[in-house]
Amino acid sequence: MFSASVPVTAQAFCNRAQERERIRQAIAQLRSGAPRWLCVVGPRKVGKTSLLLEVARELTAAAEVAGAVGFVGVDVLDSMPVSQEFFRALALQTLDVTWSSEAGTSLRALARDPAAYRSALAGVAAFAALPAELRSFLLELPVLPAADAGFVRACLELPEQLASGVGRHLVVAID
Repeated sequence: MFSASVPVTAQAFCNRAQERERIRQAIAQLRSGAPRWLCVVGPRKVGKTSLLLEVARELTAAAEVAGAVGFVGVDVLDSMPVSQEFFRALALQTLDVTWSSEAGTSLRALARDPAAYRSALAGVAAFAALPAELRSFLLELPVLPAADAGFVRACLELPEQLASGVGRHLVVAID
């Protein structure tokens, strides 16, 4: 049975070979440094996230990305009503994709306990190499007021800053 509320991959994913190939080519260009980011645009619920997740699954299965490209997916409607908290969720999901393996836990889940979150984040080796201003923002991310000036911008800029800081590429899907 088909459900429009959750992304599909593997056996449930049907065709779209041409689109998958275009995404793979864009990721190859992303890994070579041009462009620095990738945006997939389309109407809601047409399969953008499913397409990205399927390509990520295929590339991982083929060992073509080996952690060099992270796929961050967030849905604006996951928490209603839509608010500026969405941007905190985007930033925390970006951290999860980048460092949850090394941290051994979901940083997004730990954000409910700021002390535990900070401790886990500080335990990530690459965190110390980030610029001081970015480290400060990340440490305070769970408690920063979303209404503060610059909060939304900082959250939107985080994927690129983090990717540059740790030498990784990220594909961000906002649905």
